[in-house]
Amino acid sequence: MKIKILIVCLFLGNTLWATGQRQVNGRIINLRNQNPVSYASVVLLKENTGTNADGNGNFSIYSNDFADSIRISSIGFSTKTIAIADLKLNNEIKLDENEKLLNNVVIESKRKEKTITLNDFSNCGMTFFDFSKGTYNQVAQYFNTPDSNMFLSQINICKMAGDCIFHIRIYGIDSLNGKPSKDLTDSVIEVNSSKRNINIDMEKYDIRIPGKGFFVAVEWLFIPYNAFTTKSKLNGKKYVFKSYYPSISFRSKNIPQTDTNTPWILNFNGRWSVANEIDRKKVFLISPTLRY
Repeated sequence: MKIKILIVCLFLGNTLWATGQRQVNGRIINLRNQNPVSYASVVLLKENTGTNADGNGNFSIYSNDFADSIRISSIGFSTKTIAIADLKLNNEIKLDENEKLLNNVVIESKRKEKTITLNDFSNCGMTFFDFSKGTYNQVAQYFNTPDSNMFLSQINICKMAGDCIFHIRIYGIDSLNGKPSKDLTDSVIEVNSSKRNINIDMEKYDIRIPGKGFFVAVEWLFIPYNAFTTKSKLNGKKYVFKSYYPSISFRSKNIPQTDTNTPWILNFNGRWSVANEIDRKKVFLISPTLRY
């Protein structure tokens, strides 16, 4: 009798495995020193969705497809892809540091003191880009520089007031299609603030803009600390939506579809694309100051 019960349990377990969700838990650490990799991105490739590890490198994600794979990435580390079928219930995943992420940069011994601020704004306004967990996790705004080899000195960002943690990414521009290309720094630029108007000192990162254009991107972190819910009512039904801070301020502008200032979005699958018809008319209140 016990044998029959065991067989039934195994059958039901396999059925749930095939038709239900599988929870994957793990911890992401640095291969070289065993330290946790905080807020690493964890992506389900087929489902084009994802999450982030917490400050201690721990993550939990649910998969609907046993044949899917997860891709784990963090700036300054080599990206790792693992088939879900090869994962155990609890996994320690080790990421190796990039030996050389950036091209050699010649930094001037004496820098000029002139500065220029792009997309300058006088106030934060009251319109915000509310990010719900969907199919992308970064929004990038393009900036054209008056000269090449300028240094990024400061970034000013307006957002909705509220505690949150997010990352800033600085990208070069792909000369073939105008989309964001490589990171211009291998440093993690982490912002943790409740303020509406945030000034980020970029001098310590020594970021040189090699050409006459670059992107500033906001990377959302899908962690409980950033989560909030909003309620709405439609046709008599109540709906609750889960979103994540920061909510970035923007102003609307009639931007032609071919305009290089059109925002770009990064899908969880790692592909950049031009924002949709509504979002491409947003100019995010992100203001970089350059030194030359």
